[in-house]
Amino acid sequence: MTLPSIGAGEAHAWWCDLRGIAAERIAAWGQLLDPAERERAAAFRFAEDRTRWAAGRGALRELAARYLGASPVELRFEYGPAGKPELPDAPLRFSLSRSKDAVLIAFTSSGEIGADLERVRAGYDGSDIAGKFFAPAEVASLAALPEGTRSEAFFRVWTAKEAYLKGRGDGLGFPLDAFEVRADGGGPRRLRAHRDPDEVGRWWLVPLTPAAGYVAALAVTGEPPALRLFEAGRP
Repeated sequence: MTLPSIGAGEAHAWWCDLRGIAAERIAAWGQLLDPAERERAAAFRFAEDRTRWAAGRGALRELAARYLGASPVELRFEYGPAGKPELPDAPLRFSLSRSKDAVLIAFTSSGEIGADLERVRAGYDGSDIAGKFFAPAEVASLAALPEGTRSEAFFRVWTAKEAYLKGRGDGLGFPLDAFEVRADGGGPRRLRAHRDPDEVGRWWLVPLTPAAGYVAALAVTGEPPALRLFEAGRP
């Protein structure tokens, strides 16, 4: 597999549906993990969860190594205070997200990046979660939408928020109601509001639809990125 180089101002997102990947390929990804990653995978209770986690991490290693011209098994990750992984001293930033059997891995060569992927649950409007954790303006915006559109809109908001937190490296340690995002799936946009005004001008949010039934978002610092979407795990 030949990877395109990441140009200045680009973000690459790799979509992988493990249900369509050969078992041999998934097993090969699992063999790329280091001892700490193998230990983490083994901690999952169910075999399918162990396989999913190992495959996603192995795919990340394979893709990152090809971008860097390195060996997948020789990559050494370091982790921030909230567990965000990075490759120190490498001109590559990345973020990985899983949803059931699907994986999304995003890369950029400049700035920070966060990615989140969710499977849209038809008929679930997220009002229970939004009412507890979202900013009031987001709750009002979702409630004002036609009933049949609320499910996707909720997951658009959720993925944008999660991608931003992943990009920051905070995880869920930063309150979800301290900033606002938009609920639609249009092009790159800024945060709608933030308790720190400087953050509004620092980040771009990029919604995407990697496959039917899924929504995702990237959060990237710097200029609005030109997004390229690819499929991992295929011959």
